[in-house]
Amino acid sequence: MGFPTLLFPSEIASAVELRETTKGMEIWDPIRKKWLIAVPEEWVRQHCIIYLEALGFHKSNMSTEAGVQTGFKQKRTDIVAWQRSKTDYSRRMQSAVCKTKSSYF
Repeated sequence: MGFPTLLFPSEIASAVELRETTKGMEIWDPIRKKWLIAVPEEWVRQHCIIYLEALGFHKSNMSTEAGVQTGFKQKRTDIVAWQRSKTDYSRRMQSAVCKTKSSYF
């Protein structure tokens, strides 16, 4: 399976770790600390994680496939990243849902 070039800086794309196994192509998830089957959604998710890290969000402050409470509804996001502000210690949170079109593959 070929992976498309995403619109991230080249240093982000080069930081994604891939390996070939008997099960197929696998991609390293630095949050869960394990190799995962490299499906299109995982390909996008790992690029987003590395990009968020480059923006200053530490891996220890990220979660993948997490549930988030919004009012009375429970939602699922692919990535949740939070960071404490240096001035008032309030939390800044980013969440992302990673999707791909299957027609790209």
